[in-house]
Amino acid sequence: MEQMDNKIITAVKNGLKGFEIGAYFIGCFFENYPYYEYFNSPNIEVRKYSNAVYMVKLGNWRVGCAFPFYSKQEELARYTLAFIENKDTIRSEFPSIYLQILNNWRILLEMCDEGDEHWEINIPSILIEKIRKEIDLHTLEDFLDDDDLIRELNI
Repeated sequence: MEQMDNKIITAVKNGLKGFEIGAYFIGCFFENYPYYEYFNSPNIEVRKYSNAVYMVKLGNWRVGCAFPFYSKQEELARYTLAFIENKDTIRSEFPSIYLQILNNWRILLEMCDEGDEHWEINIPSILIEKIRKEIDLHTLEDFLDDDDLIRELNI
């Protein structure tokens, strides 16, 4: 278990290199692990970095990079359902990551509702309903702070 924990932490830290400079626009790459399975890991660092992967994948998708979830609806659902299941712990332990995830969802859903003409947001309607029911996406902008996020990610 500890060996896998170290692999995940190292993989995500490597994938986050440069995030503090370009955020979602730098195209972070993460090794292919089912990070959503670690949202409730007993290791707080594993939980933090696993949630960071979800945050970055949503953020990359939000700014126009289609590869994180566009054709991977099942993976998107797994990440999102794991996030919803663990949202209270995530909110209390990693408030900046939590708020970034919510903000990414807020913007993605707005784009979905408005029908972005440049690219299609392909989110299953049942998942949209679940997100809107389970996550409060209102009044986020006032609480987002990039410096807090960078400190929380320890990068």
